[in-house]
Amino acid sequence: NTELPQDWAPDRTRPLCPYPLIARYNGQGDSEKAENFSCK
Repeated sequence: NTELPQDWAPDRTRPLCPYPLIARYNGQGDSEKAENFSCK
């Protein structure tokens, strides 16, 4: 798909945060995995 960013990864995960919170990287671990993010 030409509309996807070149760095897009099909195995990337992020937590689903309730509005108005957003997923923020915790600074440690794989930045492609949801377990390394927190809703803030």
